[in-house]
Amino acid sequence: MKTKLIDIVNSLDSLVVMSELEIDAQTAYDLGKMIIKFNEENQIYEQKRIKLIEKYGERNSNEMRVKNENLPAFFNELAEFGNLEVETPFEKFIISKKVLSMCPNIKPKHFINTAEFIEFYDDDIDE
Repeated sequence: MKTKLIDIVNSLDSLVVMSELEIDAQTAYDLGKMIIKFNEENQIYEQKRIKLIEKYGERNSNEMRVKNENLPAFFNELAEFGNLEVETPFEKFIISKKVLSMCPNIKPKHFINTAEFIEFYDDDIDE
């Protein structure tokens, strides 16, 4: 599956939450592998973000901040990097909505952030 680097970065925390679901062993294993791979991609993104902060920023006391006049260039360059296509060895996961109903810590943001990677199917929740 091809996806944008920024989609991987934005989905990582939500995928970790989804990994807490009571899912079958194979799906849990595959999701764990995805999280490990996405964590590697996130580290690359963070390293680039830090380099851009150093490039466009200045040190104030104990922190490095992007100068106001450099914000547009910083965000443009970071967005360009985030829009890079990444080939992942994963297919979309399919998880039951019944499983979701048993996990109270799932929030709407988790669905938005993982829509490209996880699909939920309807099943009879009242069984």
